Amino acid sequence: MDPNSSTYIFIDAGYLRQVLEQVLVPLAGAPLGIRWTSLLMTFRGKRAFYYDCVDELRRQGESDSDYQERLQGQSRQIDEINTVPGFFVRLGSLRGDARRRRQKEIDVLLAVDMLTHSHNQNMSRAVLIAGDLDFKPVVEALVMQGTLVTVVSDLRSTSRDLANAADQHEPLNLRTLWRISSGPWETATSKLLPSEFAYAQDPKTPPVQSGLLAGKPVHLYYEGEKWKAVLPVTLATMMSTRWEHRDREKLLEFMRLEFGPIEWNS
Repeated sequence: MDPNSSTYIFIDAGYLRQVLEQVLVPLAGAPLGIRWTSLLMTFRGKRAFYYDCVDELRRQGESDSDYQERLQGQSRQIDEINTVPGFFVRLGSLRGDARRRRQKEIDVLLAVDMLTHSHNQNMSRAVLIAGDLDFKPVVEALVMQGTLVTVVSDLRSTSRDLANAADQHEPLNLRTLWRISSGPWETATSKLLPSEFAYAQDPKTPPVQSGLLAGKPVHLYYEGEKWKAVLPVTLATMMSTRWEHRDREKLLEFMRLEFGPIEWNS
């Protein structure tokens, strides 16, 4: 059986929102949402289960009208997701007070669902979008049951042990986030995100600036009215080592968000 024909996606909603806000929002400069059908297609899923909770705790200084509007907004989003073919929202609860709020039941609910679908042979492949080490036991259990498991996460905010427990790890990087996100901007991807260039197009001029990424050299060039960066092959970059953009600041911000901090020489 083709594993993609029975792939189920399990999404820790809180984690996905966190990565969006920390990784893509700074570059996009605008609030973001999720294109649910794009998410399903990106990870080749037959069904997707979205684990979230409704924040019913009143915030400090929140008026009655603001409180009701916020609850209604959450309800509308849940209804919207549930209407997408193949998508199912699974709700946990929120505990705490205005200063400290914690999701409850989400991890357990997600783990039980994964085990149930694997045991019932409803799926041959599970895609887990999460980064918490608490999911390692369920990932290991699914692998033992013969279910292929892919963990999708940002390596900077996930457990290495969780990634290693799965059959495969896919980075939740800027390009993936762009494909599954929605926002009010009109800018095309080519204008917002840098593009890759081939080894044969390596700059012929001396670098404008150099630095280190994970202890390996990075070089920045300006050639043909474009800024070009040549990066080393690291765990974060894999083979994506040559990037260019007309805007120097966008290129530098992309590299920082996508691959981690670079120690530039002064």
